[in-house]
Amino acid sequence: MQHFTHQYQSMTTIDFTNLPYWDLCAALRSASQIAEWGLDDTTKKSMREGHRWFVTQAFEKLAVQ
Repeated sequence: MQHFTHQYQSMTTIDFTNLPYWDLCAALRSASQIAEWGLDDTTKKSMREGHRWFVTQAFEKLAVQ
């Protein structure tokens, strides 16, 4: 994900200042639905950990703690 974002940023002049905000919008929409995806417990745990990391790094980039 980070590699893709860095590559994309290097190829455009779009202002990415608000990207953490939009990351949170996308992440928080799906947060309550993970349990409904029919995942096994190990995968569900991994998805929740990844989601937690993603949300945390977005908040850190927004300097919200």
